[in-house]
Amino acid sequence: MEGGLRLRSLKVSDLGVHWLKASKQGWDAEDVAEAWPAGVLGIFESNSELLRFNEESQFVEFLQSRVLPNARRAKRIGLAGLVRGIHSETLYRRVESATDGVIEVVVSERDDEAQDLLRVKSLKGQPRDARWHRIRVKPNGEASLIS
Repeated sequence: MEGGLRLRSLKVSDLGVHWLKASKQGWDAEDVAEAWPAGVLGIFESNSELLRFNEESQFVEFLQSRVLPNARRAKRIGLAGLVRGIHSETLYRRVESATDGVIEVVVSERDDEAQDLLRVKSLKGQPRDARWHRIRVKPNGEASLIS
């Protein structure tokens, strides 16, 4: 399914005003996010870009008060990235506690060889395998587990 979200501003204060207006008056035709059906998987490569324009606490509060409740109410699934090591540890902990799960992907370099690794760090209310697994990432972006 093609889709997307067009934003006029990346500042949480502007997004909050737009969100409130849209929830009262209805979403514009260009607000594609509200047209996505239940069960859709939205992939957001990196929220670290959004954090360039906002304070961490504002971002987390917007996530907790608008983004996550709306996604849960609409029965949507979101997969959003954050780059580890450029934000505070408090931000990572707050995002992890607000979300339903955390999947970590890292590139480990050892002896001039890079290995791509993946693990399910947390998954609220569900059993999980939290061990690191090697993955192979193909040139087209597809990834598979290496046995």
